[in-house]
Amino acid sequence: MSWMLRSQPHVRRAAAFHARRMREEGFASSYVQPTPEWTLIKMVMVYPSPEEVSCGRFYYMDLGEYVDHLLATARDVAESRGWGFVGDVAVAARRAGLVKDPPILVAEIAPRDQIARVLAESPPPLIHRFAELARKRRGAFGGLGSRKKRAIAEVMASWPIRRQEVYAARYRRVLRDLLRMVHPRPPSPEVSALWSWALGKGEPPTDMTRAVAYVWRLAPRDPEAALRRAIEGGVPLEVVRSHVKHDAVPIELLHEAYARLATPIAAYSMLSTFAGRGRPDLAEGIARRFAGRVPVSYGFRAVIGLAAQGHVELARRVEKLLQPRLHEVVKEVSLPIGGAPDKAVFLIDVSWSMEGGGIRRALSVAYPLRGLAEEVLVFNSEIMPPRPVELRDIDDYFRLFEMPSGGTPLVEAVRHAAEEARRLGAQLWVFTDEMGNIFAEDNIASIPRDVKALVFNVAPYPTEHIPKDAGRVVGLPTASIDTARAGVALLQLNAAQSEGVVPQSVVEKILRSP
Repeated sequence: MSWMLRSQPHVRRAAAFHARRMREEGFASSYVQPTPEWTLIKMVMVYPSPEEVSCGRFYYMDLGEYVDHLLATARDVAESRGWGFVGDVAVAARRAGLVKDPPILVAEIAPRDQIARVLAESPPPLIHRFAELARKRRGAFGGLGSRKKRAIAEVMASWPIRRQEVYAARYRRVLRDLLRMVHPRPPSPEVSALWSWALGKGEPPTDMTRAVAYVWRLAPRDPEAALRRAIEGGVPLEVVRSHVKHDAVPIELLHEAYARLATPIAAYSMLSTFAGRGRPDLAEGIARRFAGRVPVSYGFRAVIGLAAQGHVELARRVEKLLQPRLHEVVKEVSLPIGGAPDKAVFLIDVSWSMEGGGIRRALSVAYPLRGLAEEVLVFNSEIMPPRPVELRDIDDYFRLFEMPSGGTPLVEAVRHAAEEARRLGAQLWVFTDEMGNIFAEDNIASIPRDVKALVFNVAPYPTEHIPKDAGRVVGLPTASIDTARAGVALLQLNAAQSEGVVPQSVVEKILRSP
């Protein structure tokens, strides 16, 4: 590594996970990422799953080591490419919506102009998270430091007045904390009045903030009147959800509130509620209204939730509404990689350890993106060699969901599926928790060298049983549609590497991709 390894102890601590993995799994040599640029882009695009975060581990790193590793990599890349390149990577990841936290982490050590670039893509809660991280990392010194304070103040002052009003109404407490930490100078009297109200000084200065204050006062004694006032005043839905009891208002009024005030994600999260209260027509109306804007992963989560609660026909209709959005996402993901076509063979582990959360996370990618699959194979110790299955509709989804049993002959299954991918001229996508008892020498020939592969780990421990050779196999620490998009971008980087260096033109092209 660079001078950072010699001069900063936290870099040595972050790198120690390699040795720990070698000791715990008995590998002959440590796994080395292809280049610092590749490592940075992977860590900024792909983040640990909630299960990994909850147990405080990211592969063999704890979360503190993960942060140190990410920041050391960012400094490494900045030495050779400059902080502008690091900022490009962070901003591209935020705009693509792949992840939230890693770009903020990278900004923590960047120059002020790059901090402002990244934070400009973030709402107040993420900026607040950045500020808390910065204060924590300063330790005994306390505070944020003038560089970060000036960057945050610059971003807050740059928000247009309409956004200032929405942020004051939606994130009043977060905005109050930021104002007390940073003390920015308001760019206009209107903004000054909004910030004063957020700090608890003075009356609400705009129609929206007055409506918010009215909802706060009225909701405990007359939730229906409070909800009507929220709709009239365009109050952010977060205020409604936190103050108005949904079961205390007529379902038709609640539907109107979500239709007019909700984000697509929030609207789709309510489909099961409307259907469960006997109004599938309202649920379908909401689904139709937001179908063109909801992220596909949230849309299909709502579909599966409806089907699981017995609203199967409604789930089918909602799934049909999502098809145009799905085609857009499939087009984003279906990119030829290093000569391989835009199709894949899906290999899904259905051993007993995948029961419940594991198979659910696997299907959260495989089911929406099934249009990419030339073939869907499943395996366990009772299904060998891997067997083709149908994955066309909701019935097939639940059939696979109930399938996990038996052991995990992972190496044999991967070898078989890789040969099938080679025969079809396709990529290989493997969904597994890698819980087979496998030793390093068994891994050598798992995947033929001319097969490009993504390995989606659905469990909170390392995906290192299948070797992730630079240039052809990418291991991903969770399973989601966004992870698949990131994985395809990383395969592009791998295929484009020349003598271990990713050409600048290729990186820029990938960062500009949707």
